Amino acid sequence: MKLSNRFSAILTSLSCCLTLLMCASAHADRNVFPRLMYNGRTALARENWTAAASSFRGALSYDPRSADAHAALGTAYLHLVLIERAQDEYTAALRLNIHCSEAERGLHLLRTTDQEAAAFKALEEQVKREPNNADLHTSYAEELTERDRFDEAQKEAETALRLKPHLGHAYCALARVAIHKGNDAEARKDFTIAIQADKRDDDAVAGLGDLAMKDKDYKAATALYRRAVTIVPDERQWHEKLRDAFTAAGDSEGAAQENAILAKLSKPASAH
Repeated sequence: MKLSNRFSAILTSLSCCLTLLMCASAHADRNVFPRLMYNGRTALARENWTAAASSFRGALSYDPRSADAHAALGTAYLHLVLIERAQDEYTAALRLNIHCSEAERGLHLLRTTDQEAAAFKALEEQVKREPNNADLHTSYAEELTERDRFDEAQKEAETALRLKPHLGHAYCALARVAIHKGNDAEARKDFTIAIQADKRDDDAVAGLGDLAMKDKDYKAATALYRRAVTIVPDERQWHEKLRDAFTAAGDSEGAAQENAILAKLSKPASAH
């Protein structure tokens, strides 16, 4: 073999090796983020807030635009009583995903009544400034349902869907309006569409659980509330609903387990 041919073969071999190494590294990086998120969620469940925060910070080093990671880090900081940091992370999550329910609830917990009123007013003004922003109309609709202003909420959700037809959270708001009007069949359809658009929409999942409870289908309700607490493990409301479903089904052991979880969630935050 000529020297030039031999040199060319060596370069080709080295190039192949480098390509394989780069592919392996990229594959490893893709695996690191979900593993860190899992470790963080596990640490939260074990009330090891410091370890949870470390895992979520690590996850953000791999994907700084992950709304879920920012929101989860906010929750860890909330338990560590690092209030400003928690607010920063929840706010960052909502900038990336305006419908991130964990961040929304976290900020609601942290805000005073006056701050909550100011935030709602700011949202109203932003909707006026950006009339073609479907996500803003949806967030406004969700806030209006929280205030029992259902006719206005319906109008805002319908506006959002005209602008962006497959926006799942708008369907969730419409489902709340349908329940208020006594149309459970329509609500069930809207919640289902919302979940198809976003499998992590815990509000929609729990909404279906509420309808199952209303129908006295406690098995279905339990499964749905279990799914909701899996999505957002620190949400008291979903644990309370799951406990009530266990109680209605006659499952005292399941109800006791949920009461134990609720007792832990009620403890003052402390660093581990």
